[in-house]
This record gives sequence, structure tokens and C-alpha cells, in this order.
Amino acid sequence: GRPAKGAAAASAAKAAPVSVGKVLVFPRTITGQSTTRWLSIRNGGDLPARVRFSFLGGAHNSAFALLGGHSAGEDIVVAPRSAEQLTVSFTPPGPGSHEARLTMLVPENRFEDSTVALVGESYSEDLTIGGSALDDGTEDRLSLGSCALGEAPTRTVTLTNHTDSPLRYQWVIPAGFTASPQMGHLPPHGCREVTIGSIPQGTPKADPSPAHFQVQYKRITYTTPSSPGVKPLEWDNTKKVIRWTSEPVEPEPPYESPPLILEVPEPETSKAKSGSRSGNRKDFSRKASKSAVELPGRRLPPASSSVANIPVTADLPKPVTLAPPTTVTTSPSVAGRSSLYKAVETLEEPAFTEASALRFKELWVSMVVDHCKFQLGAGAQPDPVLTTGVRFRPTKMYQTRTFRMPLQNTGLVELRFRWAWEEPGQEGVECDDPGPFSVVPVEGTVAPGQTQWVELKYSPMDIDCPHRRVLVGAFDNLAPELATPRIPVEGYSECPLVHFELEPSDYLTSDRRPPELRGPANKLGSLDPASTQVIEFQSLGVKIRNTRRFYVLNPTASSYEFEWVDVTGDSAISAQFSCHTPRGVIHSGKKFEMVFDYTPESLDLRECLYNFSVLIGAHPTVVPFLLVGCSLEPDVRFDSTKLAFGSVLLGSKVKQTLTIINNEELPFAFSFDKIMDGNQEGKSVVTVSPESGTVAAHSTVPVEVAFCTTSEEAYNYNLVCRVKRKTTFLSCNVKGEGYSVHDSMVLRTAQETIVLQPNVTNRLDFGRVHLNDKSTHSLILQNRGRYPLDYKWTIPSGRFLHVQPAELGTVAKGENVPMDLTFQPTTEIQLDGPNGAPSGGVRAVCKVTNGHSYVLQLAGSGVTPGLHFSFKRYDFGSCFLKSAEPATVTLVITNKEDKEMAFDVPWENKEYLEVQTGASVLQKGEQKHVLITFMPKDLLRYTETIPFEVNGLYTVPVTITGEGTVPRVELVNPSQKILSLGVLRAGETARRTVKVMCKSKVPTPFSLLSTDLSELGITIAPRGPHLLKPKEVLAVEFTFAPKARLRPFS
Repeated sequence: GRPAKGAAAASAAKAAPVSVGKVLVFPRTITGQSTTRWLSIRNGGDLPARVRFSFLGGAHNSAFALLGGHSAGEDIVVAPRSAEQLTVSFTPPGPGSHEARLTMLVPENRFEDSTVALVGESYSEDLTIGGSALDDGTEDRLSLGSCALGEAPTRTVTLTNHTDSPLRYQWVIPAGFTASPQMGHLPPHGCREVTIGSIPQGTPKADPSPAHFQVQYKRITYTTPSSPGVKPLEWDNTKKVIRWTSEPVEPEPPYESPPLILEVPEPETSKAKSGSRSGNRKDFSRKASKSAVELPGRRLPPASSSVANIPVTADLPKPVTLAPPTTVTTSPSVAGRSSLYKAVETLEEPAFTEASALRFKELWVSMVVDHCKFQLGAGAQPDPVLTTGVRFRPTKMYQTRTFRMPLQNTGLVELRFRWAWEEPGQEGVECDDPGPFSVVPVEGTVAPGQTQWVELKYSPMDIDCPHRRVLVGAFDNLAPELATPRIPVEGYSECPLVHFELEPSDYLTSDRRPPELRGPANKLGSLDPASTQVIEFQSLGVKIRNTRRFYVLNPTASSYEFEWVDVTGDSAISAQFSCHTPRGVIHSGKKFEMVFDYTPESLDLRECLYNFSVLIGAHPTVVPFLLVGCSLEPDVRFDSTKLAFGSVLLGSKVKQTLTIINNEELPFAFSFDKIMDGNQEGKSVVTVSPESGTVAAHSTVPVEVAFCTTSEEAYNYNLVCRVKRKTTFLSCNVKGEGYSVHDSMVLRTAQETIVLQPNVTNRLDFGRVHLNDKSTHSLILQNRGRYPLDYKWTIPSGRFLHVQPAELGTVAKGENVPMDLTFQPTTEIQLDGPNGAPSGGVRAVCKVTNGHSYVLQLAGSGVTPGLHFSFKRYDFGSCFLKSAEPATVTLVITNKEDKEMAFDVPWENKEYLEVQTGASVLQKGEQKHVLITFMPKDLLRYTETIPFEVNGLYTVPVTITGEGTVPRVELVNPSQKILSLGVLRAGETARRTVKVMCKSKVPTPFSLLSTDLSELGITIAPRGPHLLKPKEVLAVEFTFAPKARLRPFS
């Protein structure tokens, strides 16, 4: 087929082209506002085109965006020979120039790729003039158009404040124009509509030079509160207030242009109210009346006020003219009751101070005021019908003749016209019955420089000859030098022998008939359009009966017979046409219905010639008829001519939707041809649902197309749909291929490589694994297919089984992925089922998407290491501080495993606890003695855990506890700290007993000091060392037996 073709064309938002090559130019735009332009994409190919837009490069791409439901990167499908329209917006974030490039990609035909440059400029202004009334592409041009004399056209523009402060504006208006409101206040970021218009002109104005408007503005700050009920930000000179007074008010003269504009003083003096013009009061007679009388008037100023007191400054002009107020007088219903007068006045402007210098913006306004001018006829000379009139050729009853004449607008303003009929000789009197004449159009408008064709028709219904009327044209605002057209119209009618009520056909007059077609008797030659009646058949499809019915009228005074005679000369063509009323009698003044059928066999143009014969008298009257049969192919089609299923997994069914579209006024039946090719199971690879049906007029029918195969091969089918009465069938190319996942998994050991069987249980034994130790099996998942495959492991929850590199993954085509299945127990666990039953064990499953499942029945156990410790907890109890003989204990470690075991003690000796060992390796049955020494340094309880790491994986903690204490032996009677032996003579003996108690937590060795007291005659018993148990009491006897006189001692 032909490649898809796409072309991008730029157009403006108002459908005006603005592309310069491939550049889309946006108008100057205020910062923060948006403007739009259009891009038109046209597909000139015969196939649907898929295009994609994206922005490339540039630092200002954020200012441009696609609207209308489309976004960058989205696929857009353009139907053959049609167009799509995209809206591009420009929203500048800041002032300056902005550029971007919009690229159109056609994925199916990269030669059609194109790029459109987007160019925009933004600026910042305090005040802007906008609105749809401004001329396209301009900011300061406004056209009021063209108008007739005495008219006052208006247009509306919008003033927008882009600042954070209120603005005060005032229009400077040229003569002959108006602006309302003329001045006012704009709130921050607010807008106000202003009506620009002209004062009715009495003379033509064809000068194209525009009038110069100027709006002056400045920033202001309000100094006083606003009036009740009115916000200061909403003030303008069109706002009014109503005041009631008991005195009549002098009427004010009507508004004159240009208005009187006076300057106001500086803000500090502007609080003084302006006075109004003084004038003579008039006395009004107050007469009783039942209704109110409305009189114009204005409020009288105070006696002390005067207009002459208003100083003139160079500040922003402020008009003091007031709109003419209205005064209402109400007569009293009883004597002595006064009347009230209503005065409507302009609301006083709120007080303000200036916040910026005076600035201005310009607006150029153009308009044309002129008389309308016209000319009947083409060329420079007027049509002679203005003098000679229109005379129709003799016309048979029930027929119509038409005369066309051009009406040209040769003036500068629009031409509004209306046609009327008059009786001959009755000028100025419009007749209600134009008779057999008519004019189209009766009224209308012609733009300057344009032409409107006017048709005069003559349709006689009787033979009252001649028919005469006068066609008179009425034109508004006609130039004085031009006269109103008066066209005499005349026609003559004839009575026909027979009248056929047929729709007019231009088949013969507009050269629609091919010259190679044959005429009567199957001979070449043209047919006379004046005498030949044409009946056209439009057949939608073939082999369908198309019927035409029409009436034949006998307008004569006698009845006659008629007969239809086929003079085609070709039986094959004549067989497609049939006449159901070949002969009959038409009575005088009656109608007879004629019926013809056309059943086409092909889409070719067919003609059949008949003669309508009427027998009156001896010679028959013959009217030739041409029956024209034209067949059109029904516009019934698929929404797509191809369906690509791509690669489909064997056994899987993939569905897509194909839509049958009927764009005709009639329903059509359809049916799909069966696809004979089948798969191994005898089923069709491609199936449709529904296989047949009817698509209603102007509707669609979705058809589900399914593709399912069981073999790995490519398929290419043409799906054929036959539509009844359609000569060609609908075809959709269906492509797809089947594929299968070719996966395998192997177990690699040091000795061999084992291929695991899919979808069955494979036993995998980890053996006995010490806690925190690892046992790993290496697996390899192989992909021998044409496409990547995905896999997922399902393992029991817990932390003892791990899959590396991941439980989820993808294997590229033709690649292998090595995986490690690791068993790392942290607690004692048995992977085998009870009594070795596999159903009760632990399983790990590797599932390949759309492929096999590999089931692994895991065996093994997690056990603690067989290293025996003589104790795992030892308490030294209470030990004396800084004892000369510290407490020790020996820990015996025995290897009861069948293999060597290694252990290490990651322990740093402390001043109160020492472990005398290091890294050791124990053979089977070997022992290791570890000496542990406890030396408390403080009076507190000690608890330490000594870690023994077995094989660097498992830690056996050994807890050591102990307490520091001091020896404590005290007197039972504390008063015996001073032992008095009394006064003895030499040779006498005195004995004293002192009891001591062991108050230590542990047995405490006790002995008296080795001081020799024998010189004093003192002996102590027992004196040697004793081991006192806790709370044990020992009696110590002191004997004093002096042998000679001694000095007193202590």
C-alpha cells in the first residue's frame, strides 16, 4: 500500500492563514495572558496516518502548549483525505521574545516529518486596550465599519489594569465621536468595557484617515471612604444618584460634542465641590394633575458657588459636565401640599492622591459614512433591462422560465435592498398579487464591492395573456443622483397538450451526459434538451429496485390514450428499466400516476429511451423521455484496513475490535467469509463475532476479531466482509504469529549438571546446616525462545530461604540467568516433612510467565553446632576486693561433631574479668580449657557475657556474674572497743572475754595482730588465724598477769 502522508499547515485563530513558510507567529501578548493559533494537519494519502507532536529545544517551551484535548507526545490518527485541527496556545510567563520548535513525526513514513517554528513576543503594560472588536493583529486600531447617513455605529473595547494599584483613566475624544464611560477608575487587575461610537453624521465621510483617540491614565491612592453603597473602585462618570428637591430645576441643554473639559485642582484642594452654572430661575405654574409630569432639570448651586473659582492645572483632565438630570413634579392632591422634583446627578468622584506620572495610550478609529450606490448588470455599463424591461418567451403552463441579472454594490457602504411589484400604470402602488412572476431574493444586503444575482421567474398557471408587472427596487440611503430602478416584466403563456410533474433536471443542459452514450435505435448522437424529458435514478448499490413515481396531467378538454414505447435498442440495458404503466387513458383535467423501476447490475451509468405517445386525432404526439440510472457505491467501510496482532502466545486468544461504519441513509446487511485455514485442533485461527448482521443507517457495528494459534508460525489473512448491494467487498488484512516460551532450568553442582523437570517435584537437599551458616545450590534459568521471558519465585515466608539476584526478573532471548537458592537457618528448623513425606515439607516454585513451573521440594535442617561447653553460666558469688588470690574457674569446651570446629572469643579483658584463650580449632573429640579470672574492684554486682563464635557464624554466650565485697568482722559489744583490765598487784591475774562476729557475705579469715604484749603480762587466746563464717561469733580471751610493777598503759 501507499505510505501514510501528513502535512502541517499553520492558520490563525480566526481561520486566517498566518504561516510564513513553517513559522507560526503569535501576536504580541501581555504577560500572563494567552493567545491561540491553529495548526491544520491534512492527510493526502489513501491510508490513515498516525502523527505525533513534540516540542524540541529552547528555554521558553513552557510558554507554548497544545490545547483542544491533544498533548505533546500523543498519537493523533488522521483519516485518509481528511484534516485535523490543533490549537496551540501562547502564555508567556514574562516579557521578551519566545521561540520553540514543534516537530511533527509520522512514525510510518519518516520522510513526512516536519517542524514548525513557534514565535511569540510578550510585553508588560499598566493599561491595555483589547477586545474582539479591534482589527485583527492590531492593538490600537478600531473600525466602526461603514454606515448610512444618520446612523451611529458603536463598538466595545476593554480597558484592563495590569497593576496592583487602582488606575484613573480619561478619554480624549475627537470631534464627531463618543466614548462611554469617558472617565473612571479601574481596580487592580480589573477591566472595564468602554463603548466607542460616532455621532450621527448628516454628510458623507469617505476619508479613510482614522480619528485619533487618547486615553490618559495614572496610578492613584484613595484618601477618603467611598460613598455609601458604591465601592470607590467601581466609579465612573456614568454612575448616577437621585436627589429629591422641593424647588424646580432649570432644564439643561442637550449634550453637545465635543464635551466641555475643565481641569481640577490638586488633591488637597479638590474636596471643594464644583459649582454649576448660574442662570435665571424660571417660574413654573403648578397646576393640579392626576399624573406625574417628567421634566428635564438640574440642581441649583448654592449662592456662594461659582464655576469661575475652579483653578486650572496641568493635572489629568476631569470633566465637570453632568449628564442631564431628570426632574419629576408631582401635583398635590390637597391644597397646601408641596410638589417634589427628582434630580438625577452624576456620582461625585472619590478623593484620591496621585501615585505615578501621567501616561497615555492611543487608539485610531476609522469609519465610512456614505450613500449607497448600485448598478444592475455586469461591466461598466448598466443593464438594458432598466429601459427595455424583461420579456419572457412563450411559456407553457406549469413550466418556469428564469431570467438572471446581477445587482452590484458600487458604493462604500452596504446596500440594503427590497423588491416589490406594481401594476403597469399604477406607479407607487404596490400590488399584493405579482401574478405568475416572482423574484429571488425579495430582499437582502450586498457588501461593498460585491454582487448579488437576482432571478426573475415566470411560471404561468393559465393562458390569460399577456401577463405584465413592473418590478420596483427600494434601496435604503440611496444616493440622490441615482433613481429607483423600475423594470417592466412581460410574459406569454400557452396551453400544453400534456404536463409532466417532474423535477427539473440539468443532465442534458449542464453537459453531464457523456458524449459516447448512444441515442434512439442505439445510434450515437446528442439529444435535444428542449424536447426531451429526463428522469434520473440514484441507486445506492446494485441489485436493488429504485422506483420513481410522477404524475401526468391532461390540461385539455378531452380525454386521450397514452402509451410508453421503449426505443433504446439494447435489450440488456432495457432489462434494467421497467415501466409499470405502459398504457392507459388520461381523462380531461385529471392526473395519471406513472411508475418506473431501475435495478442496476453494475455501477456504470445506464440510459434508457422511452417515447410517451398520446393519440389525438389521426396523428399521435410523441414526447421523448430519457431514463438515466446512476449507481453509487454505498459508503460502508471498515475503520481500519489492517489488524496487527503481533506475536501471540500459543493457546492464548487476543482480541481486537474492527468497526463497520455506515455513512448512508439506509441500513446494509453484511456477512464475513469463513477462513478455511485452521490450526492443529481443526479450529480457525481467526474468528469474528458477529459473523453477520445489519448496520443501521448512520451508525457503526463493532466486530470482535480474535486471533488464536497453536503453532509457531506467521499468519497473513485477508478478512473479507461482503455487504449486500455493494459491488466490492470489504477487506481487512490480519497479521499475527504464534510463539511459545522455551525455558529450562538446570541445577549445577561441583560434580554434575542436572536438568530439572518442569511441572513435577524435584528434590533439593541442603543437608545439616549450622545456625547462621549457609548452604547454596546454583540454578540456571535458560531462555531459548525468540522473546524475553519473565519469572517469579514463590518461597515460604521467613528469613531462612533466599533467592539471588532477585525473586522477580527477566531473561533476554537466548540468554541464561544464574540464580542461587540459599538456605540460612537462624533457628533450629527441619525442611523435610513429617516422616519424610514430601507433601508436608517446604517447597520453592519458580514460575515462568506463560511457561513452565519448576517445583523444588526442599530437604535439610538447621542445627546448632556440636560444640559442648562445660557451663554456659557461672556465678563467682561475693569476692573480696583486691584479693591476693583472685577467683578463677575453668571452662571446658569439647568438640562432639564429626568434623573440626573452630571458635573464637571476641572479648577484650577487663580489669575485673580476664579470659585466657584465643581462636582455636578443635578436632573431633578434642577439648579446650579456658581459664576465667574474676577480680572485683568495686562494691557492686558484676554481670558479663563472654561470646564464643563458632565457625564465625554461631555465637554461644557464656554469662559470668559476681559481686565485689570487703571483709567485715566486728565486736558483738561495741563498748568493748576499750577493754579495761583493772589494777592488779604483781602475781595477780585478771581475765576478760571479747566476742567478735563475722558480718561478711563470705567466710572471712580472722587473726589478731602480731603485736607482742607479753612484756605487759597480757596473753590472748586464741591468737592464731581463724576462718569465720558469715554471722559466726568467736570469743577471744585476754589474760592480764603482771609479774612486776608496771606503769599505767593503754
